[in-house]
Amino acid sequence: MTKYFIAFALVICCWSCSQTQEKTASKNTDFYALKLSVDTISIAQLSNKAEEFANEWDDYLAIKTEIARTKAMNIGDALNNAENIIRISDSLKASLPDTFNIEPIKARLKLMETQARNQQQLLARKSQDTLAIKESIYKLIQSFSSLNTQINECFIETPQFIEPKN
Repeated sequence: MTKYFIAFALVICCWSCSQTQEKTASKNTDFYALKLSVDTISIAQLSNKAEEFANEWDDYLAIKTEIARTKAMNIGDALNNAENIIRISDSLKASLPDTFNIEPIKARLKLMETQARNQQQLLARKSQDTLAIKESIYKLIQSFSSLNTQINECFIETPQFIEPKN
């Protein structure tokens, strides 16, 4: 009788452990499937003249597409996409047109890469800190918006001094 009781207890224990593992895996899957809800983040638009130049910069178009995709992703996809954004950021720096080869733009590119690397670390640590993940993604999108602002700055003409009429 004792043998049956021990065998029954072992079966129940094993079954319970497998149920706990399934619940944990399900919980992780559910977390990474959460929608980001970053639709409210506005991205600075390029001026017409800036857009003409930027549209000739293939790597800029690639990062623009990735940022737009990121806004529509769930948490897991956005974290997994960090490697792609890092790769494009490296290409952006390497293919920087002369018009945009200025320190403020280089700084924004570095900021975007830093934010993507932060996301990559969150993924590697299997972090489930929703606030940290959303903040990192928000900062990535904001850094792209700042890049657009700096690109626009390249095309702002300084007004000539107007002499008063006598």
